[in-house]
Amino acid sequence: MPPVVTVALPGASVAESLPGTRPVTAPPEQDAAGVAGFVSADRPAPGRGAQTDAAAGRGGAAPGLPGDLPGRGGQPESGVTRRRALFSVVGVAAAAGLAAAGWELTRGGGSHPAAGPAPKKASTPAARARLDGVPRGGRIWSFATGQWVQSGIAVAHGAVYGGCTGLPAFALRASDGGRIWGTGPGNAPKGVVVAGDVLYLGSTASGVFALRTANGDPIWHADTNGPVVSGIALGPGAVYAGSYDGNVYGLRIGDGHKLWSFPAGSPVNSGIAAADGVVCAGTDHGYVYGLSASHGDRLWAFPVGGRMGSGIVMANGVVYFGGWDNKVHALRASTGHKIWEYTTGGIVQSGIVVAGGVVYVGSDDHKIYALRA
Repeated sequence: MPPVVTVALPGASVAESLPGTRPVTAPPEQDAAGVAGFVSADRPAPGRGAQTDAAAGRGGAAPGLPGDLPGRGGQPESGVTRRRALFSVVGVAAAAGLAAAGWELTRGGGSHPAAGPAPKKASTPAARARLDGVPRGGRIWSFATGQWVQSGIAVAHGAVYGGCTGLPAFALRASDGGRIWGTGPGNAPKGVVVAGDVLYLGSTASGVFALRTANGDPIWHADTNGPVVSGIALGPGAVYAGSYDGNVYGLRIGDGHKLWSFPAGSPVNSGIAAADGVVCAGTDHGYVYGLSASHGDRLWAFPVGGRMGSGIVMANGVVYFGGWDNKVHALRASTGHKIWEYTTGGIVQSGIVVAGGVVYVGSDDHKIYALRA
């Protein structure tokens, strides 16, 4: 199977209201010229992609998020809730930025690291030159999209892949942020995975897409009858995703044909993990399911004790995830048997990373935890 690149995706819940939501500052008003950078230029327009952070921050009212997702009772979620979901995903984008700068790219919410090696540190003379004189934490480049960027991020083939409110997907040069391609119009992808020369992503419009990494041309689209706000995972010959229609899907990797669907009973907002013949996904009704990767049959179900919308990681036969029960859970992936749990001071809906025998996870108690795996 080709090397896989993906990023931890929290897949934040889109409930009508969230306990303990806090006011946040809205992003600046959309600048139409920013979107034009995707569709009319190979490089960011002068004063756009190369503008300073201060200049990028001017503007007034914030644009809406892509298409109100169905909430409880058919009502759209509140603005505060949508912004909360946005900021949880922005944290993921920040993690991807570390990967682009040469840090190891993490894979929570996607396939186990065994699915492929992490992208290597940039080594070409041109890439190295871009770092000369830039302090740690300094900006190498930026690209103004004119829209909220709330997607997952993947880095492969010298490109950065993601999405924003006005476009289902885009590709930028990792070296300087120049536009390679952008497709549109549409809604921002959540799960984003690159394998070989194909980009797999879920859409808040509906379904899972496969695009060519070189130019964004569509290969296939599988309609899931609802927004895909979960992670995306790959297995041998299959793509796995959860949908707001309450199902987990197994799709044939070559053409998107539905191999199976599992009725999870409520929207699937969590990360998705697949390894060793098991697919794991969590639901709004507070269950994490272990499913047969080949047939979609339920192997086990674990009650979280609250809504489940965090990342999911499988490593060394163990699945790790968090929930609205304020806990981080570790289960035997094959059976769902609980190995351990850790109680934090708040809801756990962040991405999760396992590296070097340590589980890294964030909580709404304003803390990031490092737990022994």
